[in-house]
Amino acid sequence: MIKEYYTVQQVAAMVGLHEKTVQRYIREGRIKALKIGKSWRVTKKDLDDFTLMSKEQTAHKESNTQRIKFDNRMMVSAVMDIDDCDKEEAIRISNSLSAVMNSRNFDFHRCTFHTQYLEQEDKLRLMLWGHPQFIEHIMASVTVLIH
Repeated sequence: MIKEYYTVQQVAAMVGLHEKTVQRYIREGRIKALKIGKSWRVTKKDLDDFTLMSKEQTAHKESNTQRIKFDNRMMVSAVMDIDDCDKEEAIRISNSLSAVMNSRNFDFHRCTFHTQYLEQEDKLRLMLWGHPQFIEHIMASVTVLIH
């Protein structure tokens, strides 16, 4: 059985990548290839394996993206009070929630939260506005932070 081989240039054209990207993928082992003389060659089977794997990874990324994309039609506001909270704990919780807000895993661009420490009452007040999933995520984060 005769195997069909493709050059780096042919592979790049077929999969829509730059030749340097294909060469890097070969070096990284993401695309299997044989070195014939000074040039790399990719078999049809190895190219099919790479494109199938790429499609599966893209589908997985798209499903993850869909899971964390928010519907802009419904927004929620909430106020959370954390009692028996000293100033140091209030700062720790506020800073941790700021880190959650700045996380790139979620699309929080239209969501807001504000904190207020009520020293006389030893209370941290959180004022939240945003998507229901955002509110849920912040509430779950607070639960972890206070235990």
